Amino acid sequence: MTTNAALERATKLSCWSPGTQIAPTADVADELGLGCGRTNQNFIATAPDGTRSFVRVGQDLPAWGVTRVKEQAAARAAAAAGIGAPVVHAELPDVLVTAFVDGRALTEAQVHAAASGVDERLLRAITAAIRRLHAAPLPAELAELVPPGAPAWAPPDLARWIAYARAGAYSRLPLLDECDGVIERAEKFVQARWKAESPRFCHFDLLADNFVVNDDDGGEVTVTIVDFE
Repeated sequence: MTTNAALERATKLSCWSPGTQIAPTADVADELGLGCGRTNQNFIATAPDGTRSFVRVGQDLPAWGVTRVKEQAAARAAAAAGIGAPVVHAELPDVLVTAFVDGRALTEAQVHAAASGVDERLLRAITAAIRRLHAAPLPAELAELVPPGAPAWAPPDLARWIAYARAGAYSRLPLLDECDGVIERAEKFVQARWKAESPRFCHFDLLADNFVVNDDDGGEVTVTIVDFE
């Protein structure tokens, strides 16, 4: 879908009040530390009263296991668990609107600083958000979409991703040289140790810019996890 087509789709959603303005996220990328949408096109909706929403427009990408049904189910579950933005509006097959999250996307340098102990306040906020995520019940909508034989410890589409990369002869394939053995050992370990436990809700794409941090002017640091694709 072209940018213009995605913008038109976003503009015509039924959830907007009269006078709502829709703009590409590029207009506020510096303010928010946003990267580019990797599998969708993103927009910011601003209502007449100043309330902002985040709009994602994107179609399914079967090769990578990206489906908007899963995305929307995960977003709703994350919001219910208090670790994701509230869902304002959703339409299949291609639209998800969430409340705007105040803050700024983390950088890799900030995450490294937190992990190395330089910024312990941020480290505590990041780990608290991840723990809340993993403590949340697995959404029934997602559980029903897991195919038979999927790994118990990774995205259900992992084998498809690896096969896709190999078939395409990607330049970074050496990174996968030992993955088959690692995957087999990991699966055996998980089955032996946690077979009796219920599945945990995971993100599987915890890039630095999928954490939005709000420092609250030097007070408590809070982290919201976004992009539950």
